[in-house]
Amino acid sequence: GYIHNIVQRPLKDTVRSIDAVVTENFPDEAMTSAEAFYDAVGDPAKQQLHFQQMMQSCVRFIDNTAISVVPMRAYALLEK
Repeated sequence: GYIHNIVQRPLKDTVRSIDAVVTENFPDEAMTSAEAFYDAVGDPAKQQLHFQQMMQSCVRFIDNTAISVVPMRAYALLEK
């Protein structure tokens, strides 16, 4: 699954514009198994259905001609 968090306004001046932060939450097995990623272990038809549903969902909020993906680990978190 994933959570789409829209950025309402910049928190500080940045080099790039950030419109949203998407948090993905999948089981560990999903890192190495498409079946686990699509919650369809042992069921190719279910895997295909879930893939199609995910693509339909993503196309509603992602402009594939302009998307820039930046892993959150690329940012240092500062403690106050």
